Amino acid sequence: MGLFGMLLEGPGSNRSKVMGKMNTPINLQDAIEWVKTNSVNFYNELIDSYEKKRQNKLLIYKGMTSCGPYILSDPSKIQRESANTYNYYTVLFDNLPSWSEYPKRSKSLICTSELNIAFGYSDTKENGALYIVIPKDNTKIGICPTYDIWDAFDGKLDLIALNNKLHQGGVPVDYDSIISYLQNSAQFKKYDINKVFDPNKNGFKLVTYGKVESLFLGNQEMWMSGECLLVNYDFYQYFAFSASDETSAFKFSEDGEI
Repeated sequence: MGLFGMLLEGPGSNRSKVMGKMNTPINLQDAIEWVKTNSVNFYNELIDSYEKKRQNKLLIYKGMTSCGPYILSDPSKIQRESANTYNYYTVLFDNLPSWSEYPKRSKSLICTSELNIAFGYSDTKENGALYIVIPKDNTKIGICPTYDIWDAFDGKLDLIALNNKLHQGGVPVDYDSIISYLQNSAQFKKYDINKVFDPNKNGFKLVTYGKVESLFLGNQEMWMSGECLLVNYDFYQYFAFSASDETSAFKFSEDGEI
């Protein structure tokens, strides 16, 4: 429910327009220059892993509608609404004091550390594609303790049930209305929502991109805001080859063919 809608950005009319505002196709040379300038940690890991024929330890994945081989994406330009569910929990996490240090999920790319999960979602849509996400150095990334934020809390209050209850109650989708409803509800007023969903008490982590040991964690949902580069997974090896040997790379066409 949660991760399905977020990792795979479907081609629905409103969502496609939103995606168009945040995604700009670029060519191979510009993609390499962007990484060399803006994501030095990734560039160094890219070259080292390619030359040593090992797995790159800084790979983050996202399944979405294909937008081309190389995309500059900036989710901070849009107000993302959750796909396939109601947006109450996103509004809560964007505004609860305990979440103040984390990137706002409404202005973030929702991604995963697990290739197979992102691939699975990209494969469910016509024209779907798997992308590798490359943030800028020092980008703050929120990391869930589980593969999906819906399953990330300790069970005192079910997030899905809360989200649905707010919808059933006709609560306006804004923070003040949500908090007022919860504080006056016989079912929810006993809970301190800020503490129940405190990310630090529920195993979430806030890391800085570029620290290999902080990101190589296994099957976890993660999110980040700000400009980043998306490289179509089918073009990643060519991208790595091109970055490690630019003189030879540009003897090839943009689509990777000789």
